[in-house]
Amino acid sequence: MKGTGITAIGLMLGLICLGLAAPRQAQAVSFAFGDWSQQFPSEYEVPSDAPHGPDGYPGDTVALEGASGSFALVDGAWYEDVQFSTTHWAIDYTWGGDEDYVEAHNWNAPWPELNFDFVTELDLSLGGTYVGTMTQAGHLRSEWENDHLSFDAGPTSAFVYDGFVVRFTPYAVAEISGSDFSDGPPWNQPDITMKGRVDVEAIPEPTTLMTGALLLGMLGAAKLRSLRKRPKA
Repeated sequence: MKGTGITAIGLMLGLICLGLAAPRQAQAVSFAFGDWSQQFPSEYEVPSDAPHGPDGYPGDTVALEGASGSFALVDGAWYEDVQFSTTHWAIDYTWGGDEDYVEAHNWNAPWPELNFDFVTELDLSLGGTYVGTMTQAGHLRSEWENDHLSFDAGPTSAFVYDGFVVRFTPYAVAEISGSDFSDGPPWNQPDITMKGRVDVEAIPEPTTLMTGALLLGMLGAAKLRSLRKRPKA
């Protein structure tokens, strides 16, 4: 019956641990992203004799309108194709006529391609509380005949909320070319729905960890006392 005390202690503390580590009740949490926008004029100075005037080349505008929604806070849960925002893209004249003004106004020669790399920043609130900012890299190519827009995947942004780590990972958007030039400028292009994945992970409660350590310590001490009491052979 020497092991009875150890077994009783282990059983009691084990039940306490299980009770403290019991899964939390699932609860829904709302999320809301903020807005972001940026305009992309050329790095070259527009000359006074430009065809549309010195102020006629403002460049494209890329604007993200933040989305909102909700999901359940459940340990190990993940949600795919969650809408994070909507991209509004307006194409406008962008001055690319450098290189000595395309060799003194040679309008038959195409202008150099312009490339803009940028990073969007969307403020994020969970349950009405601001928790941080999610970023995503984008790329804009401006050519003589058309412009092109794309977004990279990720990076994953992790936020702590109500005992959980919630991770948001934006999806990539393959390069899209301008397709609507019916009015303008500016020419407003079809909206782009920005989506991503949400992953939820519970943070272990300190009480559970402390109880587990206490359990191991008590079992170890009891085992040591049992070994010391054994008669020598």
